[in-house]
Amino acid sequence: MEKELISVIVPVYNVEPYLEKCVRSVLGQTYGLFELLLIDDGSTDESGMLCDRLAETDGRIRVIHQENRGLAAARNRGIEASEGRYLIFLDSDDFWSADVLEKLLESIQKNGAELALFPLFYEDENGEPLPAPPFPAPGCYSGDALLTLLCTEGTPQLVTAVNRLAERSLWQTLRFPDGRYHEDEYTAHRLYAAVGKAVLTDQPRYHYLQRSGSITRQESPERRADGVDAFLDRAEFLKADGRTELTAPTLRSALHWYLTILTGTDFRRLKSCARLEEVRARFRKDINLCPSLFSGRESLAVRHPALWQLLHRLRHRSAKGV
Repeated sequence: MEKELISVIVPVYNVEPYLEKCVRSVLGQTYGLFELLLIDDGSTDESGMLCDRLAETDGRIRVIHQENRGLAAARNRGIEASEGRYLIFLDSDDFWSADVLEKLLESIQKNGAELALFPLFYEDENGEPLPAPPFPAPGCYSGDALLTLLCTEGTPQLVTAVNRLAERSLWQTLRFPDGRYHEDEYTAHRLYAAVGKAVLTDQPRYHYLQRSGSITRQESPERRADGVDAFLDRAEFLKADGRTELTAPTLRSALHWYLTILTGTDFRRLKSCARLEEVRARFRKDINLCPSLFSGRESLAVRHPALWQLLHRLRHRSAKGV
């Protein structure tokens, strides 16, 4: 296997109890030619100082401290500071099996690919396994094939940014959207659209911790609104890129997320959610991308959400015989 420098980018924010285990899982890799970038995103606990102490133990670690700007900005800072031919992201409360870098680089070189993906192993805070979304069958895929799977099956294992080793060229102009949640939803389709050949392997493991305080577990209406916006962004991208057959399933996903917000949010909270209003304005415009998808009920939800909420609750009460 040809040796190439790999940049491992780890955003850090208030994860002191988990950080050392994460870092040790990188330092213990069977493939040793890497740089580990710890991006301290304005932590208010001892995470930043722990980053500095860990850097003193291994010259492959570089620490960057910045004001708190969010996960997307921290990852972007890591991309810009990185020097490797290949880039991979790791969340600071997760950890790897020992052969991740070796197996992924080997798969890329053996198959002449630009991108390698591997499965997430979901577990709770006690290390117990949890049910995981499906991961596509191992093998070689075109970027178009991955894009189709992303849009039609929507598995989270194709959305997340942390289970991929990618050639640097794929991130040359691509960045995560600063200040947005669901940043992976905003970028996955753009990454796959730029890929010629990818390889999926089921060998190494990414230990994906599901903890109560993590960003992915905190889903306010404002954060879910960013998820809707990400799908709308994807639909517009697909339309502009000539992939019109994928526009309808993408808008259907956006609509599903949007209706989930309406059904689960109090009217007063809904009315005060400025981010949702921004997304709704974009949604009204994007209805024209696929008019047949929006029946009277769906169109009403986008155009008059308060009225839709009222009718939905009346139907629900009627169905229960109240």
